[in-house]
Order: sequence, then structure tokens, then C-alpha cells
Amino acid sequence: RPYKTHISASLTREGDKMAPGMVYVHVEPEPRASAFDPQTIDPLDPSTLPSARAAQESYAGAGAFVAVGFYLWDRPLIDAFRRQIVRDPGAWHAVETRLEAAGLALESGAPVKRMPKGYEDQADGRLASALKKTHWLVRRELTAGDLVSPGLPDLIAEVAADARPLLDFGWRALHGVVVEKTRRR
Repeated sequence: RPYKTHISASLTREGDKMAPGMVYVHVEPEPRASAFDPQTIDPLDPSTLPSARAAQESYAGAGAFVAVGFYLWDRPLIDAFRRQIVRDPGAWHAVETRLEAAGLALESGAPVKRMPKGYEDQADGRLASALKKTHWLVRRELTAGDLVSPGLPDLIAEVAADARPLLDFGWRALHGVVVEKTRRR
């Protein structure tokens, strides 16, 4: 489609659209069905496979939801987050436990295929999946009823409160890390 089918808002501590650690609200009428044409697959080009296309999809077409966490692209930020996970695994496990208790699961987070350089010794450990991520996010779907409810702001605040351990962990990890703003999307 040539037109945007959703609206969204990013809420951050700094007010910058892509500041690390955010609450992201996405509203869209319904999830978009993926148009799959087997004729477009080139066996010699893995980027044409359905799994590759799904990985490239943005949140557009995903329906209505609230996401909270760290959608990181800058290498210094990703590295700092990973270092904090290894530096304080107990705190990271506490984050995972609190999120699970709140019914929030970490998304796949644009994982890398191999263990990142410098973390190979963690490949078989409990931290491996967290270290392979580049985005650390949780998400809760919103229903049509949620969207028209006067309690929507409270629901968004509740999701943010439930995800606060993730935000606090990430903000500690990224404190003082500087990146060039030209790379942010």
C-alpha cells in the first residue's frame, strides 16, 4: 500500500523520538496479511525467502500494541547493554523474572546468528539468548475495546510500570554512552 495505515507515539525520558528506553504505542486497524507469492523466491537469494521477509518487516501491519524497552541500532549502545548483562547476570535474571510475572515476554529482538564477538564463552549459558539480541523489548497487544476505552492511558501506564525493571536495567547499562545522532533512524 502506498499510504501509512497506522499511527504511533514514542514516549522517552529525553523526549527524543529514538532515545534509548521508550514506551511505544502503535495503533492500526488490523494486522496486515502477508502477501506471499512463491514465484518471487530465488533459491540462490536467501533474502527472498518468507522467513527473511518476515524478519525485515517493521511494526507496520502488526495491529495495535504497546511496546516498552530498548530498540537499539547503534553499536556502542548494543555493546553497553550486553556488557551490563554479563557484568550483572543476577540483575538481568531478576528483570526476566519480573517481566514473566507481569505476563510480558521479551521479543526475539533482531538476534544475531552467532554469539557476538567477545561473548563466545557465554554461548552455552543462560545469558546466550539475551546477548544475541540487538533490541530488548516487551509488547502487549491492544484490543479494539482498549483503544476506545477512557482507561487507555492507564493501560499504557500499567504496561510501562510492568516493564520498568527492563527500563531501569537498560538505563543503567547505557548511562554515559555517547553515540553520533547521525546514525539514529
